[in-house]
Amino acid sequence: MYLFHPTPPTSSSSSAPLDPLIIPSPSRSTGLFIKTRAGKVVQATIPENCVALQTGETVELLTSRRLAATPHFVNATAATLGRKALEVIERRKEEEPETWGKVESGTVSRETLAVFLQPNHDEVVAEDGETFGQFSTRVFKRHYEEASK
Repeated sequence: MYLFHPTPPTSSSSSAPLDPLIIPSPSRSTGLFIKTRAGKVVQATIPENCVALQTGETVELLTSRRLAATPHFVNATAATLGRKALEVIERRKEEEPETWGKVESGTVSRETLAVFLQPNHDEVVAEDGETFGQFSTRVFKRHYEEASK
């Protein structure tokens, strides 16, 4: 979900802060994408008022691969988001000119809640004796150090 947080105009006589506006998803090409077991990249559509759970590599190791990790990425385009935000703001200015008419700026934020559950750093997570700390270091290198080569 995206929110527009308005900056109140300095000349405003109203001291009450304005609530953020919800900005709809900018386009069909933005959002969470996952790689299926068949290797196809598809967009994960999560209905409103629902929660999605994703298993990561640690869960895959801890369950001896009975639960598989889901490769994923988030795709967002700032230009499309900006246009969508402007549409919502202009509509609100027309609907509520007394409170929103003088709003000239603000910020857009992407609101997500990611909860990561992980074992203690020294807990063994793999059959070969690898600890969670060693696993984390290995995965970090794979995603950040090797990717930058």
